[in-house]
Amino acid sequence: MGTLFRYYGFDWLAMIFILSSIYFIGSKKRFGFILGICGNLSWLSFGFLTKSVAVIFTNVVLIILNVRGFRNWKEA
Repeated sequence: MGTLFRYYGFDWLAMIFILSSIYFIGSKKRFGFILGICGNLSWLSFGFLTKSVAVIFTNVVLIILNVRGFRNWKEA
């Protein structure tokens, strides 16, 4: 149990947000981008805890892309 929440659950939270994001975007729901941003913020926290520059950089870029996707979303 000690290693399950080694990073305070940020990795688990991020996984849930990202999978939910993919589901909602696949269902043509704009809300998926908000969930994606929440997931990326969780991964960003994980990146700081693990001191991983690659994780931090990737999620900063993904946050920008999720904001762009949210702003450019056109309801069908």
